[in-house]
Amino acid sequence: MKSNLVKYILIFFALVLVQQFVFNNIELNTYMNPYVYVLFILILPFTLNRSLLLLLSFSLGITVDLLSGTLGMHAAACTLIGYLRPYVLSVITSREEFEQELAPTVATYGLTWFLKYSAFLIVIHHVVLFSLESFTFSGYFTTIVRALLSSILTLFFVILTEFAFSK
Repeated sequence: MKSNLVKYILIFFALVLVQQFVFNNIELNTYMNPYVYVLFILILPFTLNRSLLLLLSFSLGITVDLLSGTLGMHAAACTLIGYLRPYVLSVITSREEFEQELAPTVATYGLTWFLKYSAFLIVIHHVVLFSLESFTFSGYFTTIVRALLSSILTLFFVILTEFAFSK
């Protein structure tokens, strides 16, 4: 992580700015909102300290909250997926791969592996985010539909971004 610190700082700010100025202005319908900024959490190296992972996840979420005026919803969702990420990785990745200085990307592990890994965390992020946004059980079906459709759209853009910037 230390050798790639500048790279990850640039990715952090690039994803936040692209989210704020591009993806937040895409209006497909009320059910589909892509949140591509979560890619930052997804591509952090395996060997990253858990405390730093949580701090970076929270920082990403609170930055998006400050720019969007959403009062901590993104921070909560990002912190949760930052917390769950090591457990998800331990389930779908062998210990030998986990100990290497690799980042979980399409270029490193392939499309199928990355789809499973990112889809799981993106769906969790979106369910939490949209549940906090609605904060009621009366529109629960609508919230779940919104979360799933937005997850599919976000996953599409995440995969597209991964292919665009993979080596």
